Order: sequence, then structure tokens, then C-alpha cells
Amino acid sequence: MNLLRSILIVLTVCSNAFAQLNHYEIIGDVKNIPAKKVYLRINKTNPVDQKMYRAIIDSAIIDSGKFILNRDTNIIDPRTSTSIDYWDTISKRYKSLYFRNPYNNQKHSNLILDNSKIHLIGDLKNENGIEINGSKETDFYFKYIKNLYTFPDTNAIEKKIAQLKKSNNETALALALKEKKDSIDIFKKRIKEIIVDNPSHYLSLSFLEQKSIYFSAKELKELKSVIGENYKNTDVASKLDAYIRHIDRLDLGEEFPNFSYFDELGKAYSLEEVKGNKGTLVMFWGSWCEPFRAEISNLKNLYQLYREQGVNFVSISTDHNIDKWRQALETEKMPWTNLSNLPGDHKEIIKRYNLDNAPLMFLLDKDGKILMKYEASISKVSDALLKL
Repeated sequence: MNLLRSILIVLTVCSNAFAQLNHYEIIGDVKNIPAKKVYLRINKTNPVDQKMYRAIIDSAIIDSGKFILNRDTNIIDPRTSTSIDYWDTISKRYKSLYFRNPYNNQKHSNLILDNSKIHLIGDLKNENGIEINGSKETDFYFKYIKNLYTFPDTNAIEKKIAQLKKSNNETALALALKEKKDSIDIFKKRIKEIIVDNPSHYLSLSFLEQKSIYFSAKELKELKSVIGENYKNTDVASKLDAYIRHIDRLDLGEEFPNFSYFDELGKAYSLEEVKGNKGTLVMFWGSWCEPFRAEISNLKNLYQLYREQGVNFVSISTDHNIDKWRQALETEKMPWTNLSNLPGDHKEIIKRYNLDNAPLMFLLDKDGKILMKYEASISKVSDALLKL
């Protein structure tokens, strides 16, 4: 009987630990706060200039270290980068409460604001930080924080690949390309493991959307199905669905998405205006992209060989600095159409065509349908051009 009672108590405690409400309630019991009020802040975007700023969405009076932040608002999309701040009457400046991460004993000033009853317990004189309980999304955030904001570090191997392309060492180049692929595959495997282990978390969906550029449409659909319908009405779910629909269009045999980008003089060109009568090679690059620039002489040879046959070339830059892009064009003197989205959002190109690195090339047939995609090898592109 005692064993059964103990089990029931444990189950009750566990179920209450992440009690789900249709609003947030933050109950604080924090000693030695040198302030009269606390403020709940979140990131917001200014609709005019699209700049991020910190907005106060709630506040509460502190009474003997106790306070309650409570608003009857259903949070459909949990808010990341949420902080609880106060005006320090001693230092005369705003400070944030720091929460102890139980998984690594580090401190964080952010929590995830979701529909939960959250408890904060501690003492500001304790350097270990405030204990926070009740938010399953914050718990997920603490547990996987190192994974949430990291990306594959391929800078070193990219430089190695660029050097090997110049040396024409095909064997070493193949090994370096495999090393890069393996690094990305390990990264993707870890993401998949986190999502599969945490299918009921909003942050799993948000995490997937943030890293979506590394996955195919098929992979994204499979992982999203693991998460299920829990957050189908959230903004992040809509963004991910739209992205999946978009990159589905980048499969072989599909029409290459149209564009309107600008040459160095500011004239806009669409795909229809640069498309070849027999085919089109679309090359994504950047002025910083050594592998592409190392191959420009070979690309010029291919261009001279195939332009008379009705194959056109167009390069689209992902540069964010228009001057550096123009300088590279002046240096390289590429004889085909060169475009960018500058001045403007260079990331639009990266998102639109799911680019995780450069150079990457697409070969299109005479109708603009994709014959080859995301190819970095000039020799493979050359072989494909022969078959047009």
C-alpha cells in the first residue's frame, strides 16, 4: 500500500511539473532583489524597419521577494528569448534574473514563455542562479541549448577544398568533399535524434525550421510528421510548410523557380530573359567564394564552347556587400550575365534556393526544368553539358 501511494505521489509531482494551461503564470519567490518591480520582456520586430527590439509585455510588484506575472493570453507560439528584468536600485540600471541550467550548471538570462505555470525560487546572493520549474519548453531549451544555436563548422574544410581544386589533386579533393559531407551528416543525425526523442515540444519544430536548409523536402516531411499536429497552427509550422513546398520545386524535372535579380548596373533580369535556347547553367557564388573563383577560367572555356550551341550561363551572387561583388566582377570579367539581389536582402537568395554553401550549380533544359542540382564539381557539369 505504501509503495502504491509513493508511485501515485511521484506521478502527481511529475504531471504537475509541466502543467499545461491556456496562459502563462510565473510565480516568483526570489530573495534579495534590489527592486520594487519585475518586468517580462520579449523580442519584437518593428514593422517599419524590421529591426528587433526588447518589449515589456507584463510587470509585477515585488513583495518580500514574491511576485506573480500572469496574463490570460493563450500563447500559440511559445516565445524564445524571454527575460525577467528589474531596475536595480543600487547600481541604477536594468538587470536580468539568471536561471540555473540543471544540465550543465551554467546560468541563462532567457526562458521560454509558454502556456505553463512556472515557479522561480532562489536568492540573488546565490551565484548558482535561480531555480526554474514548470515549463517543458524551457527545460528542453536548457537541455539542448548547445545544439539549438550551432551549425556545422565547415570553414576549414572549405579552404582545404579550394586549395585542392587549384592543385588538381582529384583523390585528395574527393576525400575532402567526403569529409565535409560526413561533418554535415553527423550534424543532421544529431538534429534527428533530438526531434525523435522530443516529438511533443514546440522547440523541436522551431529547431527543425531553423536548420531546414540542411535537409531535403523528403527529410523535412518525415521529421515534421514525427512532431505531429501539436503545433500545426503556429507561425513556425506555417513557415516550415511554405519552405517544404518551395524546395519541393527544386527537384529534378521541376521548373526552376523564376527570379528578378539585378546586374551591376541595377537592371533587373528574370530567368526567362537569361534562359538559353538549349539550356541554362545557373551558378550560385560569392566574391568570397574561392572554390568558384578558382574555376572561373574553366567555366569561361565551357561558356565559349557551348554558347554557340544555345546554352547560356548566369551567375547569381550571395554577397551582402555590393562593392565587394562589383570588385570581383571587375577582376574576374565573367562574360555571361551576373546578378545579385543587391542592394537588398542577400539572404533571400539563400532561402529561396536552399543554399547551404557555395559554389552550387543548377543545369536547366531549354524549358527551364532542372536536369542537375546543387552540383559543385565542374567536371560533372561538363559531362552533363555534353548530354544536352
